[in-house]
Amino acid sequence: MALLADSRAASASASGEGPTETISLQQLYIKACEEMRCKKNSFLLGVLPSTPGDFGRLTELDLSLNFVGRVGLRAVLLVVQRAPALTRLCLADNWLNNDSVKELVAAVSGMPQLRHLDLSRNPISHAAGKLLSELVTRTPSLVYLGLEGTLIGPAVLREIAARLQANAAGL
Repeated sequence: MALLADSRAASASASGEGPTETISLQQLYIKACEEMRCKKNSFLLGVLPSTPGDFGRLTELDLSLNFVGRVGLRAVLLVVQRAPALTRLCLADNWLNNDSVKELVAAVSGMPQLRHLDLSRNPISHAAGKLLSELVTRTPSLVYLGLEGTLIGPAVLREIAARLQANAAGL
């Protein structure tokens, strides 16, 4: 149902802490993958800015049907956290689970520009739905949350839809 209306474990160098002007989002992702011993996603390497300090250029990231995996998601989230202009994040069809959603929520909660998040067709359930409902509350810019083909029940979906609608009314 389309609804309208721990990545911190990496080292400080991989998380981009420190002199941000000396590393690009692409380099940050490569370093995080190496430290986490996960395969680098070639599509993502191609779309990430390679200019050091160019964090504001990444506004959309669509990784649907482009499997990053649960471990690879941690590296992606390090990049997402360093992209202040990100408005749209699509992680549909990535086999993310409830634990993945917990890490995602911690990474994107309160991101001031994030308006669109798509987690459709991932095997996530009630526990993830409750976390996502809290995310919508803590992220007033979020007005779309794609949850088609998940295992989240109708009551939680209605709760999320109401919160998204409230966010949209507040913009």
